[in-house]
Amino acid sequence: MTKSLNEKDLLITFICGGGSALACASKAELKNTTSAIKELTKAGAAISELNTVRKHFSDFKGGNLAKMACPAKVVSLIVSDVCGNDLSNVASGPTVLDKTTKKDAVVIIKKYLRESAHRSALICALKETPKDVGCFKNVKNILFVCNQDAIAGTIKKIEKLELKARIYSLALEGEARTAFLPMIKNIKFGEAIIAAGETTVTLKNKKSGKGGRNQEAVLGAINIFANQSQIKFANIREKINNGLENIIIISFTSDGHDNTKAAGVIGDFLTLEKAKKLKLNPQKYLNNHDSFNFFKKIGDLIYAEQKCFNVADLMIVLKNK
Repeated sequence: MTKSLNEKDLLITFICGGGSALACASKAELKNTTSAIKELTKAGAAISELNTVRKHFSDFKGGNLAKMACPAKVVSLIVSDVCGNDLSNVASGPTVLDKTTKKDAVVIIKKYLRESAHRSALICALKETPKDVGCFKNVKNILFVCNQDAIAGTIKKIEKLELKARIYSLALEGEARTAFLPMIKNIKFGEAIIAAGETTVTLKNKKSGKGGRNQEAVLGAINIFANQSQIKFANIREKINNGLENIIIISFTSDGHDNTKAAGVIGDFLTLEKAKKLKLNPQKYLNNHDSFNFFKKIGDLIYAEQKCFNVADLMIVLKNK
């Protein structure tokens, strides 16, 4: 249908997170993307790197939809789920001019898939994305909703609780298990520190457990509470403000699905006390990336109706007075 459009036509698209994984132009793209992304994710590739590779397997992503629609006018309403609201990364940018190249995708695959048997085949399947700016002259991409909208609502709620809200980051990235550390170290009494973004879980065990990046982020913080962390920070308890028992940590995905049926987790000092009573070792579950089963046994998982747009993950650290 898109290929049949002419200069008198108008194409309105609604684009949101998930399109990178779910929207494929061919069986070949589906096969190559599934194989590559599975291995790249396990190796710890960042979301921007994953999307760079996805774009170069596709006849739909990386501006290809805009190329197909040309010369029609295109208006895209985009719900951003990526750090920094780079629209070319939302659903891998079907209507956005792609600044990455096939060479970039090759570098990423070689970087992470050094021992992969499929590496050569995946590299051969890569193709260049449209670079003719003329294909995009009639395209208008509009940032429709993003994590700033979710953060604004969060701040209003926090202020009703008579806590002082402070934004730490709107583009938080990095390893999930250490994501909360800077916020925990610097929070003050009567304050709520808020962050939004998308962290990474690097799977180091072939047989990993069950969980999502939000659950792993909270488990990493609980593990710090237990003073059993393997993270190289000297005298960690001295670096964290007094009043550990007053801290509450929350992390959840905005669309209600954190790689499991759970949206995320709420954890605090009582979580650690429950773990001790149940003889659950946070470090062991963290090493196995089995955060879901750890929090399921304790009862700290957050469940939500999956009716919302994905505008990245939301993370909060509260410190009661």
